[in-house]
Amino acid sequence: MRCAGVSGATLMIGVPRRLRFFLPSISALLLFLAFPPAGLFPLVFICLVPWLICLRDAGALRAAAASYIAGFVTIATTCYWLGIVTLAGLFVAAFIGGLYYAAFGALVATFKESPVWRALFAAALFAGLEFLRSRLFWLAFPWALLPHTLYRAPHLLQSASIVGAFGTSFLIAAVNSFLAETITRRRRKPSAAGLAVAFALLLLPAAWMPKNRPSKDGFKILVVQGNIPQSVKELALEEARGLLEMVANKSVKVMDDHIRLTEEALQQERPDLIVWPETMVPGALLLQPNRYARLCLCVKRWGAPLLLGSEHRYKCLPYNSALLLDPHNCLVRQRYDKTVLVPVGEYIPAQSLLPFFVYLVLQMMPYEPEDIQAGEQIRLFDVGKRRIYVPICFELSFDDVVREALDRGADLVVNISNDAWFEDSAELDLAVAQGVLRAIESRVPVVRCVNAGISCYISPSGRFKLLADKKGRTKQIEGVMWVEPENMGGVAPSRFLAEPTGWLLLMTPLLAWGLCLRRRRKYTIKQC
Repeated sequence: MRCAGVSGATLMIGVPRRLRFFLPSISALLLFLAFPPAGLFPLVFICLVPWLICLRDAGALRAAAASYIAGFVTIATTCYWLGIVTLAGLFVAAFIGGLYYAAFGALVATFKESPVWRALFAAALFAGLEFLRSRLFWLAFPWALLPHTLYRAPHLLQSASIVGAFGTSFLIAAVNSFLAETITRRRRKPSAAGLAVAFALLLLPAAWMPKNRPSKDGFKILVVQGNIPQSVKELALEEARGLLEMVANKSVKVMDDHIRLTEEALQQERPDLIVWPETMVPGALLLQPNRYARLCLCVKRWGAPLLLGSEHRYKCLPYNSALLLDPHNCLVRQRYDKTVLVPVGEYIPAQSLLPFFVYLVLQMMPYEPEDIQAGEQIRLFDVGKRRIYVPICFELSFDDVVREALDRGADLVVNISNDAWFEDSAELDLAVAQGVLRAIESRVPVVRCVNAGISCYISPSGRFKLLADKKGRTKQIEGVMWVEPENMGGVAPSRFLAEPTGWLLLMTPLLAWGLCLRRRRKYTIKQC
């Protein structure tokens, strides 16, 4: 294998041929360290460099193989928390995720152009494939994206308000690409200039980062985090569905704990809205008259609407829903059925197309799944003067879904979730990162109400405040949090530019690669 460049002066000199194959895996390790739980986010600006150096003089097959291994390791390590719930889900995510990175390696290795164009090509392709991974039908998996590493440094994510999360991913990848070209070339000025421009475009938007401003209408939300262990919640659900005798009264305990926390908090002041996490009333609330009546009496006594998650059944089919209980007439005022479901977790996809795959997945599942039904459309909750979109759990991961809600008139996002499945893993931190990106992209305040943590408030600038106990712990604790959401920080350009940017980052490198390949073939024919 020969190094690219006339002089051959690159970092590859002295690296044994066999070890070069594993340079992308070093990048995978650096990526893992940049993400939670290690959280060494500055590494995101150098993590792709070994990978890109390897691809400079690798053949297509070798580059694809090395990149597939690196991609598999990247998804398997950064999303290790999937294995806590289902090893099948983790394996499928890593197996499919590796294919995107294999394509990245093969295309970059065969794109033979000048260093500047090669750097831009690699950065755009990496970001474009993250976009594709986040959009591809039921295979969509918008986790472990490059911008997620920077959620604790929101001033570095402000470009997302202009070009969205994937435009920011391109700038981060561009820093890596130009750095790789700079340190492996003798003529470094063009690549160094590109590196400086990429950093500048990433940093400059921080100058227009909005300041935190108090709410003008004084809208107050009480966020309740019950910290119900998933084992208790599963027993409570079986009791509520009549699959288990009510000997332990787990379903009563789950609701009692939330009522207790709410009433203790209400001794201080009255909110405009009380929020409980996803599915915190075990079973279908509207099919349990006694429990429904008791909760309605509580809401009437509290004098504030209650937003909570509950199973809902229509024609015997289950839905994962958010309900808004009215304190005046003791009825469910509004309901939203989750529209974006978790593959393998809430339903098994492609059951007719891939029966053997479905069989293997079911054998590896820790529980007997019941396919949840998807809601038909996004619905907003009207509380006072605020129009609230309530993404349930996984839905906050999708920037296009949140933008659709904002286009319908939402001015506040309240995400309810039950992350107790993932114990105290890095999934809880990455869920906060998702909220930070959604807040910055659309300049909208985001509230997260989560069963076992991390509940938080995120301002339109991306700054956040976490619910914590006296010891500073944010995970696996019970508690309440008072939130006074700011108003939206205007209409961000990303509302209009984010989606076109994603498609541009995906299609442009593919077109450029095709043109490069065509030109090389014509040149080869002329030489012959």
